[in-house]
Amino acid sequence: MKCPKCGEDNVFGALNCVKCGTKLTTSCPYCGYENVLGVLACQNCGRFLRKIKEELKSGEAPKA
Repeated sequence: MKCPKCGEDNVFGALNCVKCGTKLTTSCPYCGYENVLGVLACQNCGRFLRKIKEELKSGEAPKA
């Protein structure tokens, strides 16, 4: 997994970049699970991350 900040190659599943320390996870706004960057759906609850973030941004409650 490439770090979005410095471009360093990191092993898949790394929580932080080994070179610059940048966080390589994103929290699911619905269940709080820390997902690796680049996944489309939460690996815990299965909800689509982009859709949840768009709903939160627009003021809608995330749909169960």
